[in-house]
Amino acid sequence: MRSQIENVLYSLLERRLISLLFIAIYCYLIFRAVSVFYIHDELVTKWSYMINWNPLPSQGYVDANNHFLLSFLGGLFIRIFHSDSMLVVRLASLLAFPIYFWSIYSLKGLFRQKANFYGLLIGLVCISFILEYFALARGYGLSFAFMLLALQQTTSLYSNPKGRTLILIVFAWVLAITSNLTLIPFGLVGIVFAFLFSWKHLSKWWLIVPSVGIAPLIFLISYSFTLKGLGKLYYGGNEGFFETTIHTITPYIWNVKHIVLDLFLSLICLLIGAFLLRHFWKERTIFNPKYTFALFLFLAIGNILGQHWVLGINYPGDRTALYLVIFFIGAFFMTIDEVSKSRVYSVVYCVITIVFFGIHLNFNYSILHKGEHIDGNLVRLISREVIGTPPSTGGRWAMENEMNRSLNIPMRMFQLTDRESDTLVDYMVYTIARRPNLYKWYHPIYKDQISGQTLFERNHFLSRVKTNKVEHVLFGKSEFFNLFATDFSSPKLIRITGQINELNLDREIHIVFSSKDSISGETINYEAISIVQNMKIREDRSIQFDFSYALKKTSKSNQFAVYLWNKEGGNLSGIINVQVYQLGD
Repeated sequence: MRSQIENVLYSLLERRLISLLFIAIYCYLIFRAVSVFYIHDELVTKWSYMINWNPLPSQGYVDANNHFLLSFLGGLFIRIFHSDSMLVVRLASLLAFPIYFWSIYSLKGLFRQKANFYGLLIGLVCISFILEYFALARGYGLSFAFMLLALQQTTSLYSNPKGRTLILIVFAWVLAITSNLTLIPFGLVGIVFAFLFSWKHLSKWWLIVPSVGIAPLIFLISYSFTLKGLGKLYYGGNEGFFETTIHTITPYIWNVKHIVLDLFLSLICLLIGAFLLRHFWKERTIFNPKYTFALFLFLAIGNILGQHWVLGINYPGDRTALYLVIFFIGAFFMTIDEVSKSRVYSVVYCVITIVFFGIHLNFNYSILHKGEHIDGNLVRLISREVIGTPPSTGGRWAMENEMNRSLNIPMRMFQLTDRESDTLVDYMVYTIARRPNLYKWYHPIYKDQISGQTLFERNHFLSRVKTNKVEHVLFGKSEFFNLFATDFSSPKLIRITGQINELNLDREIHIVFSSKDSISGETINYEAISIVQNMKIREDRSIQFDFSYALKKTSKSNQFAVYLWNKEGGNLSGIINVQVYQLGD
């Protein structure tokens, strides 16, 4: 009786500790979801696929960046909560974590030694590189959650064949793949395995389920080849499996990439492979729950090598190959559980994982995308006015614009300033490594200590003399409204002020700046600023703006135009003033 009471108390304590682990990690993720500012890919997803709601293949801008399930759920939550806050945009990823955690916990019954189960649990829920995708608006968190659910249900099917388990396996694989197309090969094999097993152990009527599940996969395989044909499967590299894949993962888990670690990981894989072959030779079946992760580990390695050698697809890098980590850790602990009774391996791995989790713990930045971190001071410290006009500003990608919008700072156009000749803007957010000669014209006034992004101010603001001013009243459904056009022979500053009404979050209205060669017609410069993406809409559904754009003269360009692009052609009203200044010394 005493022993039974002790077992009950131990089991209760164990469940409470696991519950505390879940609560602690989940709270950490929630805090990160509201404190870590967007990365570039999230902003593309937010505006191109969620707010404009283009979640289906071939909808909107066709790119591998569209993780369909994430785009669908994000667009849905934005409309339900009438908000595009970071928490709402990232909510789908956050909601996937309980599925991920439960799926790992449900594998507990497969282990002989509890220590090995805890090694698996700690190993998969305390790796910061994996965890951060449950607090970012990217499809990887969703895909990992549903992939693990499919794998867990597969082990359950092998142990206790049921039709509802088969349904859940197919459903989970389809959801995993619609979250991340990289998982297509694994979903295809997973559903085929389920079909073959069910052929012997379930009524033939149940075979309809995996047969139906294959259909969307065939379509998505075809779509993947479409992406390949368009050159959209560009992520990764050709340097080699270890250089491109392994060496872009291990630094974010164990802070190291080295040939010694490569050999160590390879040795472990060989031992797992030897265990797998021995048991297959002995049992003549692949339908053993303990083999599942090992089979998918070697399938993943073979898939990466095969796609590169046969189809010429790049070796995947960092986040796009994180499934390898999940398969490896699962295979490792299930193999250890079969071949050894020692707890040493699990205890050592848990300690190492917890130490590196503590090292990577933060509420400020993405581990992989550290260089994209943007401190609010990079836009907050820009002057509101320079020599009587709003400052012209340069930046990189879209983070500055979104930060500007989130802080309710008056609109600015962070125009591209990549070239050495881009020296007209008053302020620039950049890294000195990308523009080493920048100090000739600019000096730093604030540096982001995480990313190295620096706010530069011009050493000497260029004088500006007004040469033109025109006013336009906007009314109607036209797609284009011409605002200003002229020939020019010297650098200009274009100031745009006004107000546009009848706006919604999903309205695509841009002010476009274009210059071209009048003889050949070649476009020399083309940049646009989205009104809605750069300022929050007021309660009366309007946006007021006053910003500047610096236009440099090149040897080819001598024609310049500004126009408004009402992409959807919906009702539009408002007023816009265009003022042109000649920039001097």
